[in-house]
Amino acid sequence: MKNILYFVAATVLGLAFQHSLFAQLTLSADGNLAIGTASTTGDRFRAIYQTSGKTAGYFSGGYIGVEAYVTAGSATRYAVYVGASGGSNAYGLWVHAKDATSSNTSIYATSSTGSNRHAGYFNGNVTVTGTFSSPSDSALKTNIVSLAGSDASEGVMKLRPVRYSYRSDVEGMSLPSGSRFGFIAQEIASVYPELVAMKLQPGEPTGDGLIVDDGEFTYTSMEYLGLIPILVAVVQEQQRRIDNLERIIEQRN
Repeated sequence: MKNILYFVAATVLGLAFQHSLFAQLTLSADGNLAIGTASTTGDRFRAIYQTSGKTAGYFSGGYIGVEAYVTAGSATRYAVYVGASGGSNAYGLWVHAKDATSSNTSIYATSSTGSNRHAGYFNGNVTVTGTFSSPSDSALKTNIVSLAGSDASEGVMKLRPVRYSYRSDVEGMSLPSGSRFGFIAQEIASVYPELVAMKLQPGEPTGDGLIVDDGEFTYTSMEYLGLIPILVAVVQEQQRRIDNLERIIEQRN
């Protein structure tokens, strides 16, 4: 009986709030709420505010201002979908952390480990005004083995440096234009398979926010930074050989 009363009340309120007197606040009979528009377009909550310098929503919490979580369904899911367009500069997401007594982190993202699990995936150029760092503490590592310079030299000699350009007809990927230098991931896999992995290019929602899997595909990626210790081992091996040759020359003189 109580559920029936709730349903009747929600229906009456929904019909009332859709009246022209309440055009800026719409509560549909199925519980969807719209602010600033007369249509919920099927969204549970929709807020629209076109006034310059104002926000469509402001949320403040003691520990969490906004929490979003999506679990239902088997297709691709987006807990938060953010976009910006128009104006002189458009920023899809602007995040600022400040005034913490210990540390300030604007964005903290975590994901399980795996070839297609990322704490961050950026489809386009990335600019950093600070520095990148990776955990390199010995306490976090195991199976530590020094690289043999001779083995590293042999592997490096098998690599084929190339000049190339990315294709311009790959839909869904914001690949850079112009001539570039690098390697072919499939060729690297035959020498240093640890530096190569298969990645998933995510699909994108349609313009009305519907969740779709169209546009997803896999490709082979390479960890270029992983070549640095290998090249260091090669340089060290070459320097040892140069030092040995210099000693031999000095002895002969």
